Amino acid sequence: MYLVQQYISDSFRIKDRAFALKYYVLITCISPLTIYVHNDGFCKFRKRSSKSDADAGAPAFISIQEAYQYMREANINLMNLWQKIKDVIIKTLLSI
Repeated sequence: MYLVQQYISDSFRIKDRAFALKYYVLITCISPLTIYVHNDGFCKFRKRSSKSDADAGAPAFISIQEAYQYMREANINLMNLWQKIKDVIIKTLLSI
């Protein structure tokens, strides 16, 4: 399993919490490269700190669709975001 991520200091947050979008990617063939990306997954929130009570009662995960709703409300272009996500997936797989 591979994990690719980049820390962005001034990032979009949901309810003032940093998060990561997690997608399921299926590789069915290496040559030619054939992949399928499930259009749903989950949004995982980062804990503020291990000593903080600020996360008490807050969910650790929400659905991608729920995360997308927050992004729509913030006028984030989801089509552009989805294209960038697919580009990262393809480039990551080509680098292996």
